[in-house]
Amino acid sequence: MVLVFHNPRYMTTGFENKIPYLIQLLLFQMIDSLKSNSDMDYLQVFILSVEVREGRAFQKIIHSQEQPSRSKTYLIPYPSPVTAKVYAIDDKDHHTFLLAEEY
Repeated sequence: MVLVFHNPRYMTTGFENKIPYLIQLLLFQMIDSLKSNSDMDYLQVFILSVEVREGRAFQKIIHSQEQPSRSKTYLIPYPSPVTAKVYAIDDKDHHTFLLAEEY
């Protein structure tokens, strides 16, 4: 069994600058909550978008992976939601959070 995301964490400048700190922490927590899962893919994908309900802004986060296929959607009240696609990639030495356009 190969453990993924059990190594040092890094982030690109684009990720750090575009994704608000509290949203970064949420994404890190989502990865951390899956670490004990033996079928966690080396590539985790986060789709961040804005959803407005009854005049309130929410940060919508779709967290997915391809192998095995898995997806979970979160809706978090947040005053300044962002739109972005984020990858978290584990290369066995470290894992990196980056914007899709930085890949």
